[in-house]
Amino acid sequence: MWALLLLVTSLLLPSRAAFAASPEGVEVKPLRNYPALDRGSTGTGSLTLTNKTATVQNISMGVETFAVTNENYDYSFGTSEEVNWVVFNEPSFGLQPNQTKTVTYSIAVPGDAAAGGHYFSLLTTIDPPKDAPGVTEIRRVASLLYLEVSGSITKKSSLMSFNVPWFSMQQTVPADIQLSNNGSSHTRARVLVEGRSWLSLLIRQPEQQYGLVEGTVLPATVRKLSTDIQLPKSPGIYKVSAKYSPNQGGKSEVTKTIMYAPVWFIALLGITLAGITVTAFRFLRSKTKESTVT
Repeated sequence: MWALLLLVTSLLLPSRAAFAASPEGVEVKPLRNYPALDRGSTGTGSLTLTNKTATVQNISMGVETFAVTNENYDYSFGTSEEVNWVVFNEPSFGLQPNQTKTVTYSIAVPGDAAAGGHYFSLLTTIDPPKDAPGVTEIRRVASLLYLEVSGSITKKSSLMSFNVPWFSMQQTVPADIQLSNNGSSHTRARVLVEGRSWLSLLIRQPEQQYGLVEGTVLPATVRKLSTDIQLPKSPGIYKVSAKYSPNQGGKSEVTKTIMYAPVWFIALLGITLAGITVTAFRFLRSKTKESTVT
């Protein structure tokens, strides 16, 4: 998920961090942004904050770097000298109930910055009341900044795997797609899932789109994108392919076979087979009686 709420709770003990979702609070847009700047240049951006509560919210703005820890893209946050590249023009302020405010920030890229991707979390911290007794709750909403510094950038992403069940009784089938990025900057991947039944393949009918999944893949990571693909209503054996065209050019494709047999089809098939079996048994028994009489 792109918007994270960091809940820090302290009760007569040092604070402990845990991720949590809040049904109300301060809404932050956009959840992510993708600026591209040259070395030694500057740029600007903005966030739109809306107070969804009935009370005044005291806001502090901050910056951290972010990375991912696994293929499911669980985030980790930290700090480095790069956080000084991003500065908010108004780092703290009060937000009235139902008020919407645009907060601007500047990005200054050093002349010796490495070309490629640099990743920041723009943090909106909702400060607790100073006189809050007992439990202190600090909520932080993160908007992710994917900065690409121009220069000698390597683009090298690929489709690693496409996994679906070989048999399904449901028309909607879960699918997992793995993408790797061995380049020096992030890539915004788009994987198309297409297919057709074996019968359609024999009579050379065109493929149909069964699904589409998109996501940003950070450099030096593998990302798993989970989605659902929608098969046609007709039972059958389907050839299904995940197709990816990376930014560096070329195409990659992984093909799987799915047997789709809904419950009604299995029941109908069972009744048909039972009918054939009974008919064959009666036929053989009648032939046996005729042989005996003869």
